[in-house]
Amino acid sequence: MLDRCRREERWATPDEQAVLARWAAWGAIPQLFNESVADHADSRARVRELLGSDEAWEAARTTTLN
Repeated sequence: MLDRCRREERWATPDEQAVLARWAAWGAIPQLFNESVADHADSRARVRELLGSDEAWEAARTTTLN
């Protein structure tokens, strides 16, 4: 949603702001970024697709707790 607002060069609507305010980062699911955890392979592939670039993937990965 944030990416869409940035692409469209606009502020988030009140409804979008409410959704964005609930985001708590990736820290709660670090195993999603662990390639050796097979249980999350489908979710990992979907998130990579949604993030759209290796740079975005790495940026998201670095926000998880070690």
